[in-house]
Amino acid sequence: MSLNAFDAQGLKVRRRGKGGGVGQKVSIGIRPEHFADASLGGPTLTAKAQVVEQLGGVSFVYAVGKDDETKITIQQKGHSSIANGAALTVGIEPGSSLAFDESGLRI
Repeated sequence: MSLNAFDAQGLKVRRRGKGGGVGQKVSIGIRPEHFADASLGGPTLTAKAQVVEQLGGVSFVYAVGKDDETKITIQQKGHSSIANGAALTVGIEPGSSLAFDESGLRI
């Protein structure tokens, strides 16, 4: 995922394995349940909701970045109040992001 597509800044990713040298291209993984309320502080990203799926105990917000191509899935507890097409800012739980090298191995 390109963090530039979501105006995400200040995201720290803890190294959990070997690899990942300076200047190496990496991919960032954030599980849908690791998005949080932006008002709690910490890193955030902005997106546009495309579809909100209400599934009883949880809701999934399928959103895109400002390039309208880079996609994320956000899980929320309960019934989401986000409308299709709405702009949103979400937080990311500290320490929950994963980094992967170009071959897909976690670093």
